[in-house]
Amino acid sequence: MAELNSPPSPQFHVNALPTLGPALTQTLVDQGLAAADQQEVLAQKVALECLHCGITITGADLQILASPPDPATPDDPRIARLRQGYCARKACPSYYYRLLLEPDPKVDWNRALPHLGVASVPAPSTTSPPPRTSFLATLLHDPRHRRVLYGLAILILLLVVRHFATGGRIPFVHSSPTYTVDPASVP
Repeated sequence: MAELNSPPSPQFHVNALPTLGPALTQTLVDQGLAAADQQEVLAQKVALECLHCGITITGADLQILASPPDPATPDDPRIARLRQGYCARKACPSYYYRLLLEPDPKVDWNRALPHLGVASVPAPSTTSPPPRTSFLATLLHDPRHRRVLYGLAILILLLVVRHFATGGRIPFVHSSPTYTVDPASVP
């Protein structure tokens, strides 16, 4: 399903999903869609995707999640897990879902999103992403980390000076000494 929103798209906690289905239905009613069109749009144009494992929940599943469980018929295991506040996939530790909206000529998603507690869809960004910083640069940003790094640098410098002051050699650079004995000095 193509995503209408440019990243970051609206994200919802698992516990907010039961209220999301009725909110979506109400926004479709406010836009004047008939009941059959509402069901079609929810089933085909609306989905939720887990941020961690990528499992997809349809808008129709949201409607089932919003209705109270029927004791006579068992729930789909995915819906049962969502009702318990967990991801639909059993092994997934995530609690957040991304809302995916496919464009539809009958629905203005920019008008619908504020009713869901989401600002309107931002325009796609043409700027480049912020430059990546190195690990060392992020460490040097915090004064406490900077002090620790300076202390380690001074300690290493002092150990190198002590190594040379006590007659240590430069590793891998020195040549092994060759000793020659004067034959006249040997008895």
